[in-house]
Formats: sequence, structure tokens, C-alpha cells
Amino acid sequence: MSRVRASVAMAVYNGEKYLKDQIDSILQMLTDRDELVISYDESKDSTLEIVREYEKNHKNVHCFVNTGKSGVCANFTNAVRHCRGNYIFLSDQDDIWFGNKIEKMIETMEKENADMVVHDGFITDAYLNKEQKTMFDRSKAGIGPVKNFIKGRLWGCCMLFRRKTMKYLLPFPDVTYDFPHDIFATVMVGIKGKIVMIPECFIMHRVHGDNVTPKKRNPISMVIYNRIILFVQIMKRLYKCRFV
Repeated sequence: MSRVRASVAMAVYNGEKYLKDQIDSILQMLTDRDELVISYDESKDSTLEIVREYEKNHKNVHCFVNTGKSGVCANFTNAVRHCRGNYIFLSDQDDIWFGNKIEKMIETMEKENADMVVHDGFITDAYLNKEQKTMFDRSKAGIGPVKNFIKGRLWGCCMLFRRKTMKYLLPFPDVTYDFPHDIFATVMVGIKGKIVMIPECFIMHRVHGDNVTPKKRNPISMVIYNRIILFVQIMKRLYKCRFV
């Protein structure tokens, strides 16, 4: 068993504006047995310099350059593959974590014998002004794999999953014009394991003009196309890991 307890997998790209706030909020929650694993996609700003400085000054911060295909899914795949912990959290580069999130999610996972735990969060603007609806409210969150396949209802930045699920989650499939790593994860774990939702809010999810995740809806034809591709990927993965 790994000596590392929990790993936070963060994918970064052109994130200099809010990155320090997010890293600082995570570091204050980490114990000596936890780590922050950052995957870096080539950027046009000082993101790499910021991350390297944290890596230099904190022994539990590790940065790995994504040398494969660029993009959100590949970047998160690279981050998770380098994680050594038995509990793996996903993290965006521009949110704020609070409320003893790591400890409470691990506690819930063990108490419920879950394979994935997902919490609620506040949606904010760039200045952390909250919307009235939380993330669960906006997405009408639920754990059913069919519902999550049709429309992703659980947010990757709120997820914790066990290390053993990496056997069927990685690599996250890369579907053009969509970012389905969290949709794929919730569908797969929903089929093969147990998902538990926590109603408490543990992050400030910042929505701003520089977010990598798209804010505009894709045309229905593109949504259907992406879901067909995603369905094929899920079927292939289920067949491949049918004995896992």
C-alpha cells in the first residue's frame, strides 16, 4: 500500500491569474502524507514558473509536464497517472477549497464504503461573488449513470475516487469540443461501483472569461455526436475491464 494517503490531481494551463489562490487553499488542507500533483500543458503565461516555485518550496507539491496530447482530458490523465495516493481528488486551477474538504470527503468515503464521493459547491464570478444556486442546484445532481451520460450532473472539481478505479477510468477519453472526463468518470463508477453525494459546499467554483471549460452550449448535433463517441468509449472500456 502506498505511503501517500491522498493525492490532489490538478491540470493547469494559462492559469497564472488565480492559480496561487487555489494552490494555497489546497496546501493548508494537506497533511505530511498527502500530495498535490500538477500536470502542466504548455502555456503562454507564467503558469509553469508559479508551479515550479511551489514545487521548490513544498516537498509535497510535484509538477509533471504533459508531453502527450494537449487538452483537458489528456492533462488530467497525466496528473492522475502520477498520483501515488489511495484517495485521489480532482482539482481545477482557479477555484478555492475550504471547509476541511479533504478530511470530510475521506471520512464519508470510508463510512459509506464508496468508490466515489462528490460534494456540492458555490458558483462564483471572478471576484468570488456567489450565485444563488449551488452546483448541485444548477445541474440537478444525481448519481444515475444514464442521467449522467445524457447530461453531466456531477462536477469533476468536486470529486474524490479510490485509487483502484484508475484501472477502468484511465485514460480519460478525449472527445472533440466537449470535456467529458468527469462525465466519463461518473458513468463508469456509477456502473461498476458506488457513488455518494455530500450536500455540503466545499469549494468556490470560479466562472470567468478565461475558464478552459466551455460556457456556451454546443449545437445539438455536436452534443449527439460527442455522446455517440463517448458511448463507444464507455463500451470499449467496460469490455476491456470486464474482469477488473
